[in-house]
Amino acid sequence: MSFSALLLVALSTVAGFGIASLAGLIYGPVHSVLPFVLLGIGVDDAFVIANSFDREREGVPRESEDD
Repeated sequence: MSFSALLLVALSTVAGFGIASLAGLIYGPVHSVLPFVLLGIGVDDAFVIANSFDREREGVPRESEDD
């Protein structure tokens, strides 16, 4: 699962840069940090989604969750 999350983030980053260059947008210094930010957000979301699937599989009722 972790490999697929990393692959998904990498492919979406490449696609985003490709669409931006196709549209003629200028590559700035902030864009060099963007893949790492997207990687962090994507991996974090993958852990959140995996945790929610585990909770649903265990049958934990939502009223008893402590958040």
